[in-house]
Amino acid sequence: MDKSPLSTTLPSDLAQACMTILTGAQGDIAKLWPGWSQAQVWRRMGAMVGFGTQGSLDLPGAVFTPDDLRGLAVKVLGIGCLSGIKSYADAEKPGGGAAEQNLEFYKVIAAYQP
Repeated sequence: MDKSPLSTTLPSDLAQACMTILTGAQGDIAKLWPGWSQAQVWRRMGAMVGFGTQGSLDLPGAVFTPDDLRGLAVKVLGIGCLSGIKSYADAEKPGGGAAEQNLEFYKVIAAYQP
């Protein structure tokens, strides 16, 4: 994965920022398999986000919340897999390590239907 600075400005809405990145990746993958339909490319992709401050996409002060994940789940209909990872560094931050919040992330992932 290219770790260079993004050439586009990401929206402040983290779900939309994720979609901006995923749409770019989808376009790159589609070039590699020109025989695949757009739906086939999306179906073979997956998205894994970082919960809490892990999901900040290098945006200062950004915190990826269960509501951001819900927003992403609505936007990525058709993507093959939706997943995430929790940062243990968030466990010591207010609101970042709450068991209830982590359960909310997992409920969104469990309910996702591609």
